[in-house]
Amino acid sequence: KTHYFTKTHANINKIILFYKNSYNSYKSANEKLGLCKTSFNIANINCTMGNLDESLKWQEISFSLAQSTNHVVMKGYNYNLRGIIYSNLSQPKEAYELFKKSLQIRKKLDDQEGVATLCRNIGVVYLSMGLLKQSITYFKKSLSICKTIGYHLGILDCYLQLGKSYKQMGIYDFAIEYFKKS
Repeated sequence: KTHYFTKTHANINKIILFYKNSYNSYKSANEKLGLCKTSFNIANINCTMGNLDESLKWQEISFSLAQSTNHVVMKGYNYNLRGIIYSNLSQPKEAYELFKKSLQIRKKLDDQEGVATLCRNIGVVYLSMGLLKQSITYFKKSLSICKTIGYHLGILDCYLQLGKSYKQMGIYDFAIEYFKKS
């Protein structure tokens, strides 16, 4: 296990280095959209690795570029990523506000997978705050969309999150039902 993690971590560092080199190339060419996407990717990888301060730094760069180029899709991605960062920093109210902004953008773009993902993210925030009825509402919204578009990973995650919500409510029959489906 240690060997696998060490290899994976080394590969991720190579990927980050690749993106940083790309970022420098885009900077030399004054290519703002490339800078925006590359800094977003660096932020996303750092968030996944738990490097939240580094992630936030790169996300702020990406968001600033998304605003200056008025790139709506990248604005939406950035709101979502910043929401994830704040959620990981145990700041659920801030995360919720950012997820709602991203959700509005995804709805305008008719991005159903994005809408499903944001509904799940909002559900997770509600779950973390102990607002279980609201979490279930958002998980069910996400589940419905995921089923409609055939987003199987989203379906499985919704089942898992619904199981957690019902378990926390003490409704164990429903919790077990959803856990079995996940």
